[in-house]
Amino acid sequence: MTTCITTFSKDGYDLYGHRMIESWIEHWPASYKLLVYTEDFDVVESDPRISTININDTVLNLIKFKSDSQTLLDNATDRKTVSRIQKTVKWSHKVFVISHALNTISDDYFIFLDGDTYTVDTIEPDTAEKLIEHYLLAVHFENLVNLGLHFETGLVVFKSDHTQMDLFKTLYISGYEDLSIYNLSKAWDGFWLAELYKTHNLDVKNLSKHNSGVFSNPIIANKLIHDVGTKKYLQAGYNKFTGK
Repeated sequence: MTTCITTFSKDGYDLYGHRMIESWIEHWPASYKLLVYTEDFDVVESDPRISTININDTVLNLIKFKSDSQTLLDNATDRKTVSRIQKTVKWSHKVFVISHALNTISDDYFIFLDGDTYTVDTIEPDTAEKLIEHYLLAVHFENLVNLGLHFETGLVVFKSDHTQMDLFKTLYISGYEDLSIYNLSKAWDGFWLAELYKTHNLDVKNLSKHNSGVFSNPIIANKLIHDVGTKKYLQAGYNKFTGK
């Protein structure tokens, strides 16, 4: 079995989440499930494959991380630091919901999809297996100018029975629980995951075809679209850091 995971705020849901869910229902296999992590709201889309989890009732370690980060924000003295903390908190949601799913659901494969992704063509039932093969996880590698290796985490695939999975589940959340994520020069989830890969020799598959970037793997190219960056907020009246 394969579970897809996504999360968005109410504002993100109103702005792009509807499209994500509706396109998932239309194009993803009947054998797949979609788990939507929300914050005190329900999605209106109805399908027997979809279930929701309220973050504020369930993912309590995220609540603590946000509280600890708010203390850092309250003591921040410059805009650069404020922006850095806001970005880290925004992108931490996916880390915590992935961690929660990996630790509470017994499926063979997990696919995390950003809330601002959407599907435009049929996804085959063996897509998870083809994407990940024998690896622990699969993700698109990026080499960003002056920043180094970054993982584009709009799509991440996990293999539950990999021998490194128990280690990974501990490592993945550790930098947020002890706040060492803020020791990175760029405290984003994509840099954190890349750092774990390098430091602990994790068995990670590079989905990028010839390092050509976001969602370039031929298995999902032209099927799965990522509305990456701040363009989704343009002319919508939303703060690019908070989605509000």
